[in-house]
Amino acid sequence: MEGLFVGLLPFSMYATSVATGNGQLIIPVLSALVTGLVLLLDGRQGGRKDVLAGFLILMTLVSPTISAPFFWIVMFVPRTLWPAALISLGYGALTLFAASGQRADLLSVLLKWSTRARGGVLWGTVGGGYANLHSWLAALGLEGWNLSASLLVLAALGIWTYRHRRGALWCLLGVTALVSRLWTYHRVYDDLLILLPAIALFRIAKQSSSADRNGMVAGVLLAATWIAVLSPPRLLLFPPPWNWLFQVEQTVVWGLVLIFLLSRSPSESSRPGQTLVPHAEEEEE
Repeated sequence: MEGLFVGLLPFSMYATSVATGNGQLIIPVLSALVTGLVLLLDGRQGGRKDVLAGFLILMTLVSPTISAPFFWIVMFVPRTLWPAALISLGYGALTLFAASGQRADLLSVLLKWSTRARGGVLWGTVGGGYANLHSWLAALGLEGWNLSASLLVLAALGIWTYRHRRGALWCLLGVTALVSRLWTYHRVYDDLLILLPAIALFRIAKQSSSADRNGMVAGVLLAATWIAVLSPPRLLLFPPPWNWLFQVEQTVVWGLVLIFLLSRSPSESSRPGQTLVPHAEEEEE
């Protein structure tokens, strides 16, 4: 029943129907990303398994605004840098292959791509993007800080991931998914990322004792998250204050979940049996 509950969660989210109707990549990208990370971090060594995991994660970089923050987990959590190196080499090779058919040189292609990407982000802040760092900066008239602010948030996530690299899998995934949703421009279909912190909350609530207040807080936040993902996204198209209410609702719920998971991470890291990759002493025992 627990597996059925978690499995049905994405079908209750408005982001799933919007992504399907618009033909967005978030559903296959998120599926491949989670599968690749679970394969990579299940604690069992295996060349074929690592290659398959690396291939799946590499394919998710077709949408880097979603998957790039998760690369910190690939870098810091496994005991080896081999998967990170494999993915980096593969991405570089694919980039060179894609640029080989262009008339301009590689540097010119990359600069043009960067310019078009920034232009798309600036248009997106007024064309449907909401509840992200870029839309908040645009509201303050600080669009010129978009790149710097995103890189700063990405660096902060890298530091946090390194410090908690032996933490619980779903806590790491939940925090990274929330940062991925907030660090750059996204629209409603990318709200499917909230599925990962929802699963993290479910696991904390399930594994906590009846006397553990954290379990109760996780359950309340899970209920609030579920209510938020049931909200009709058409409210974004309504005139104020209805569109503002939708945005504020999502932002507040996601912010509270992020704060809770960040505060929960140190205790999760120190709990026996909750690590991603067993320590050498545990393997010997």
